[in-house]
Amino acid sequence: MSQYYIPSGGGGGSPGGSDTQVQFNDGGAFGGSAGLTWDKTNKVLAVAGGAVTASHPVLSLSQTWNNAAVAFTGLVFNVTNTASDVGSLFLDFQKGGSSYLAFGRAPDADEPKIISNAVSGALRFGNANGAMRILADAGGTTFIQTTQSNVLFSGLFGVAATTIGFSGTNINFVSQAYTATPTVGTGYVVMQVAGVNYKFIVST
Repeated sequence: MSQYYIPSGGGGGSPGGSDTQVQFNDGGAFGGSAGLTWDKTNKVLAVAGGAVTASHPVLSLSQTWNNAAVAFTGLVFNVTNTASDVGSLFLDFQKGGSSYLAFGRAPDADEPKIISNAVSGALRFGNANGAMRILADAGGTTFIQTTQSNVLFSGLFGVAATTIGFSGTNINFVSQAYTATPTVGTGYVVMQVAGVNYKFIVST
């Protein structure tokens, strides 16, 4: 009589946790957590961190790049924008359930948009040597500052009129040389750069 070897199957057991919870090895048994779920209909993986008293990032990624001939990419999020509202966001960092810093698309152009909903409404760029703040007030004036009280530049840009202001002791235009002697009038200065006249209103 012929003999056959039938290998045994893999390990068995009941899934841990509840429906939609991702399975993991929990001390040698199937485990599940309400903070780690998979929505198969919408293909959404949800990770909810808990309350921590020390630094434990909810997502920690690492990778080693080891080929000088390759331009690597660490993270990709590719959106096919078949139809969407202009307020759609690619990334939304929130604090207390409210948007704090978001990256979206501009409503009138296919270009990136950075949105700051911090109390000051400002974006701060800085390092150990100092910082620069960029913000726009409710009236539409754009400011560039080193601190809230030190304004380097302010401008209200519109179709009907454009107002630009500077503060500080020196104003330098280094991209183009003047093509005509500046004209000084009452309350304004006209400078010609690359054949184009620019009128600066001087006010106190």
